[in-house]
Amino acid sequence: MACQNLVDPDSSPSQVLSSATIVAKHTSALCNACRLASSKTANPTAKRHFVQSAKEVANSTANLVKTIKALDGDFSQENRNTCLGATAPLIEAVENLTAFASNPEFASVPAQISNEVRLHTSGHF
Repeated sequence: MACQNLVDPDSSPSQVLSSATIVAKHTSALCNACRLASSKTANPTAKRHFVQSAKEVANSTANLVKTIKALDGDFSQENRNTCLGATAPLIEAVENLTAFASNPEFASVPAQISNEVRLHTSGHF
């Protein structure tokens, strides 16, 4: 959504700056999550994939930031188009990471209600 706001022709300079801040904050958190996941997995292929994903997210974010700086200096349609082009690799990197991390091997174990709780709460809902 922040990437869409960046390239929206109706976005004001302050909205662009706010969206850029959101993108930077969230991509930084994603990179940190990748590093953490990489350190916690014993699977060497997964470890490499998380590290590579962090690099792709970081590099595409850095490229997007360059275009945002140019856009901030001149809100021309050309700069908006360049910025739009720079959002695509970031979105793709995030989608690829999401698909990989959604693998059941890495997804959190869903919470389950224990039989003991079921016995104590049956009939109370």
